[in-house]
Amino acid sequence: MTAVDVGLASTLAEVAAAPRLLVGCDFDGTLAEIVEDPDDARPVEGAIEALQRLVSCAGVTVLVLSGRSLRELSVLLHGVDGVRLVGSHGAERDDGDASLTEAQEQLRARVVLALSRAASSVPGARLERKPAGAAVHVRRAARDDAARLLAELRAGPASWPGVRATEGKEVLELSVVDIDKGRAFSRFRGRLDVDAAVFVGDDVTDEHVFAALGQGDLAVKVGAGATRAAHRVRRPADVVELLVALAEARCG
Repeated sequence: MTAVDVGLASTLAEVAAAPRLLVGCDFDGTLAEIVEDPDDARPVEGAIEALQRLVSCAGVTVLVLSGRSLRELSVLLHGVDGVRLVGSHGAERDDGDASLTEAQEQLRARVVLALSRAASSVPGARLERKPAGAAVHVRRAARDDAARLLAELRAGPASWPGVRATEGKEVLELSVVDIDKGRAFSRFRGRLDVDAAVFVGDDVTDEHVFAALGQGDLAVKVGAGATRAAHRVRRPADVVELLVALAEARCG
């Protein structure tokens, strides 16, 4: 069964006709399967080629917007030329990293230390340092331990003044920069002044982008779960099919 049903195909055709089009995707769970160790993630078969084909279409800008660091995205998507990258939920852009004040740098150091200590106390928990903060991944931790750890972090460093908490699938990220994917996407879109936008994502953090889209745009949720998106596909392989269909509708 095709991932692009009649209703989605019709909407794809409509957005593909926009003179200036922005196509955005999350990475993990969207262009790549979710894996226990994030270091093992790779784009699914056909994803790189589908992105490259869209980049080659006139009037199309392709963006990958992820919670991953900009450095990680650059490595994971090194085979694609012309795709714009925004990392750390919008805190890092490929036209310049997040710039922290001295106070933010000091707060970030406190956050990293607190999360490092907390993660080291729970087997299977993993700390990921970010330019504007840090994240704790609990996918490999025992369920009770994971729940306890996340509850402690929410009540502790996540509640500190100047710290923004972002919850994802099996991860809690704390940042000293007040940004989310929705605002990051909207700012990027505003600089381009596009006529329509598409965004495809699987995580709860992608709901911020879906909420920021308007009439004439297209939001696609990957996988199960409540969503603001009007359309849904099952898995990353279906995302590839969707992107290929969009490229065919746009530039043949």
